[in-house]
Amino acid sequence: MKTFYTLLKVRVNQLSEDSLTVGLILYNDLNFQVGFSKHKISAAKSLLDIDGRLLDLTLKEIHSKLLNSNQDLEKYRYSLLEVENQFNESYFEYLAKYSNGYLMFSQPKYIEVKNDEVNFKQLFKLFVDNTVETTEVIEDEKRLLEKEFIQRVEDNLIAKVVDRVHTHYKFDNNSIPTLLSSFDLDCVGQNGVLVGAKAMSFTHSKEKLHKGLNTYISVIAHLSTKYKKSLERNDFYLIVDEPKQGTAEHALWSQLRKTEDILKVIPSEEASIVADKIKDKKASVFI
Repeated sequence: MKTFYTLLKVRVNQLSEDSLTVGLILYNDLNFQVGFSKHKISAAKSLLDIDGRLLDLTLKEIHSKLLNSNQDLEKYRYSLLEVENQFNESYFEYLAKYSNGYLMFSQPKYIEVKNDEVNFKQLFKLFVDNTVETTEVIEDEKRLLEKEFIQRVEDNLIAKVVDRVHTHYKFDNNSIPTLLSSFDLDCVGQNGVLVGAKAMSFTHSKEKLHKGLNTYISVIAHLSTKYKKSLERNDFYLIVDEPKQGTAEHALWSQLRKTEDILKVIPSEEASIVADKIKDKKASVFI
């Protein structure tokens, strides 16, 4: 069974076509092995004129699709059904020829070795870097960004109002019958009007963001009706940092900022605005 390898490169300069080799894919008809260089990825992100998180997400998606392909091929290996491997040599030849963005694929090359872990590590050291990293590292970096985002909200908002209003309050279908799943509101209080906030990281999928936003608006509507408060006079905030321009997440963020009749959009660095509003309104617990 033939073994092929393909190098993943990041084009760091579109004009000179300078690039950094950040990863290796080793494959045959039955299995893929994928690895990335954390050092090379970090260097590439420092040279790119795009948000580095886009590169992380792209590499994560590549890794996920190839691993899913491994699982499918393994599942049907001994069955009567014949499953064609869509990520074959021809597929990577096509990517090598037509990829014209910041991520490139080298032409697949045949190599006379078995597709095993030992050979993969040797090839990785030869072509990419001395240390192999999988996308778990990339996922760790994403989690770090989210952790820093959450910590800013805790420092700028929650710590300042924890003794005044409800914080990290969990709503479920017992409190709001229309909820299909539980929903955490970072803070909410009232005194004449309702004041509250929800922090959302826009590193999640567009579908998950839409679901979270719709649920947040449903919670606001329910509380306003139950406690006889005006939607227009309430002060509800969506705490979200501006996503990278040109992305679907940025389009959603821009749309939300244009329609701030139900909730106002602010970045995590300005979360103290909500704390000040709670203090000014003398809002308190009410549920």
